[in-house]
Amino acid sequence: METWRLSTMGRWLLRHWLLGLPLMVIGALLGAALVRWGFPTPYWADSTLYVGFNADAVLRYPEDYKNWELTQLDGFVTSQAVLQPVLEALAASGDAYWKGWTPDDLAAHLQPRWFTAGEWHLHATADTPRHATFLAAVWGKAALDKIHAAIQEGERFLAADRRWRMLETRREAAEAARARLQAARKALKGWLASGEVSTVGAADRAEMAYWASFAEFPEGGRVQPLPPEGATVADYRAWGEAVLRQMEAADRAWQAELDDIAAAQQQAAAAREAARKLSAGISAEWQVALAADMPGNAALEAEEPAFWADLAASATGLKPQAHAVYTWKDGAAVGALAGLLLWIAWALLAALWQGERAFGEGEGDA
Repeated sequence: METWRLSTMGRWLLRHWLLGLPLMVIGALLGAALVRWGFPTPYWADSTLYVGFNADAVLRYPEDYKNWELTQLDGFVTSQAVLQPVLEALAASGDAYWKGWTPDDLAAHLQPRWFTAGEWHLHATADTPRHATFLAAVWGKAALDKIHAAIQEGERFLAADRRWRMLETRREAAEAARARLQAARKALKGWLASGEVSTVGAADRAEMAYWASFAEFPEGGRVQPLPPEGATVADYRAWGEAVLRQMEAADRAWQAELDDIAAAQQQAAAAREAARKLSAGISAEWQVALAADMPGNAALEAEEPAFWADLAASATGLKPQAHAVYTWKDGAAVGALAGLLLWIAWALLAALWQGERAFGEGEGDA
């Protein structure tokens, strides 16, 4: 088989273009017919939400935290918590189209589309425009309701966590106060147990006053004053016994205080854990809403009206519009391209089998 030149093949294609035109027309008709009757086009519709994040709430690595939270939100809108009410709403519609749908069937028709915080599209597909818009609207409403509920749980989580931390500070302070009280009580007991004390000097008075300063109850209280200067050792011993009894009572009060704090901390920890589970990891620092409901939209509209108008105009909210995934025109274009490729392949095969001389003879015949 002789070699051939590409330029010769190009001339052959130009001379025999009438062979390619019917192939392209037939391919376009077949493609349009297949899309129209063989493979009906599905439709898609979007519910549009706006997602905002308070970056001031995270002082370290806010960008990493934002990306993590966005990933959490992406998984949440396709979770069982959101899909279940969608399935219930579809079943309640009474439309036979939704009969027998499972969570897996539903998830295959839903896809969140987003790049970062800002405009999010909840993309839904179905076989008809009516079903696509209905599915997108139901999904958007369920997602918005569940996200708001999760954000509220996130707020409860923060409140429970703040209470737990406040109680932890109180617990640490109570334990420190009780430890000081017990140390002072031990020192005072040691002085009272000593039988060799015959006088009480200024240094002893200062030390006793220091010990007595810790003999306070959690709610405060006055400590019995020292005996006057020049009082006898017996007076000081009587004073010490009274202060010691107050210390013992205060120690029991501090223990009761610690028990109350532990019980309150346990309740706060349980509330925090329950809120954490219900929030699904979605922080209270997020704002998810429709365009008109976004916090601060009035200020944004006043400051940048053109930007806000474009933003609001691009949002379909929970009134999505249906669009065809592809049409018979797309099928016709693909079919025509297939006919064109078939024509070129025919020319290539002819060139390979006939060689340059065969092409030349074909040109002479033409």
